[in-house]
Amino acid sequence: MPLTAETQAVLKMREGVPPSHTLTPEQARAQSDAMRVRGEEEPVARVEDRTIPGPAGEIPVRVYSARP
Repeated sequence: MPLTAETQAVLKMREGVPPSHTLTPEQARAQSDAMRVRGEEEPVARVEDRTIPGPAGEIPVRVYSARP
């Protein structure tokens, strides 16, 4: 199966970048922040905290909605 254009772009961007597991946590965070693509923020009209069942109890989740 061929890679999508988006996946190819990510792999191209990572060329020459050391793997995260070889870095200190601070270096890995800085690398991740530097590679993050920032666009326009999406408007959020509502944020709702819920729980879903998990194997060891309830798992907290947060649902973001663009509409009220």
